[in-house]
Amino acid sequence: MDDQFKTTALYHLSQINSIDKEWSVKQSTMLTGKMNDNEQFLIVMEGQLSMNNTGTGDVKADDGNGVVNEENVKAGDGNGVVNEKNVKVGDGNGTVVCSGNVKASTNNITSHTNNDTSHTNNDTSHTNNITSHTNNDTSHTNNITSHTNNITANTNNDTSHTNNITANTNNITANTNNITADTNTQVKQVFKNKIINHLKSYTLVTKNPPYFSYHSGDKYFILITPCTEHHIAKYSPVSYKRETYDQYQKYLKESKLSCEWIKQIINGEKEEIIAQNEISVIIPSYKWNKKDISDLYLLAFFKDDQIFTLRELKQQQLENVKNFIFKTVKEKYGILSDQIMLFFHYRPSYYHCHVHITNIAKLHLGMVVGRGVLLDDVLENLKLDSEYYKKRDMFYIG
Repeated sequence: MDDQFKTTALYHLSQINSIDKEWSVKQSTMLTGKMNDNEQFLIVMEGQLSMNNTGTGDVKADDGNGVVNEENVKAGDGNGVVNEKNVKVGDGNGTVVCSGNVKASTNNITSHTNNDTSHTNNDTSHTNNITSHTNNDTSHTNNITSHTNNITANTNNDTSHTNNITANTNNITANTNNITADTNTQVKQVFKNKIINHLKSYTLVTKNPPYFSYHSGDKYFILITPCTEHHIAKYSPVSYKRETYDQYQKYLKESKLSCEWIKQIINGEKEEIIAQNEISVIIPSYKWNKKDISDLYLLAFFKDDQIFTLRELKQQQLENVKNFIFKTVKEKYGILSDQIMLFFHYRPSYYHCHVHITNIAKLHLGMVVGRGVLLDDVLENLKLDSEYYKKRDMFYIG
């Protein structure tokens, strides 16, 4: 396969087999599903896209449940049935899923059932008249009784006919359910096509399996594959929480927090390394396009894999990394120390301690209260008490 093609978003997007879930948090859309190799993936993109708004290209409208994906399609009734002449619900490949006759047929059957009920009532009324006639004319009783039996039999036939209509109606209901299920599949397929069309022009900037970062101008999206429940939880709706040190240790012990990809970076097996010393290694963040210095975003990972978060840090280690970051950023990008922000995330995305490095010219969401913790604040607290972060509770949004 052409290596240049592999640097386009279309390469990875074409490997998607299904999109199973979609949700939004703030101004981002998250998608999960399966790749062709059955591995789970997670896409995080800017902006909000939805399966409830899948019209693209020549599509005129969608009905919220049945996907309309055909030229000149006008509208649907919200139940997978379209109620307009020549309107079809299609799968985008020329296959018609259903048409407006299903809805009309159901209404006609309901009307027919009511007519049969009315007919039964008329027969009952006729029976009453015959009974009255029996009292007046004894000589005709036998004939009337016989006639009554015929009416009763006829009534039973009407009841049977009503049952058949009910059964037929149930079949139509079952068929409608099948159409709805089939339509939901078409919704996901059209949504998948929409995502591919929306993102296919993006270019691969950072390849660091399982993380792939694609950019187009100042916009980007992240593909994580294979992803875990930990990745999905990170991008799910959050709440404000409190964590004791004991709870933290329990979480580390019970959670499978694989950071093998970070170890591979530290060992020089993958990823572009900007600089490193005996304590840390600095790499570009997937959030940076590597072009716009005003949007600079780097990460400095501690080489010691037993430093999971700021809770394990020591003062001397932190001072060493801080000075190394200042030196590297000035030499590589000409940015002075008072023009960059150094901070941690708590809780972090990866439980291998790292410092976020950004240009102060642009503020990032990761620096907001409830997530970002300034490196200098951590350093000052460790100067006061080397066990500071082992003694205190931590508050976070997660």
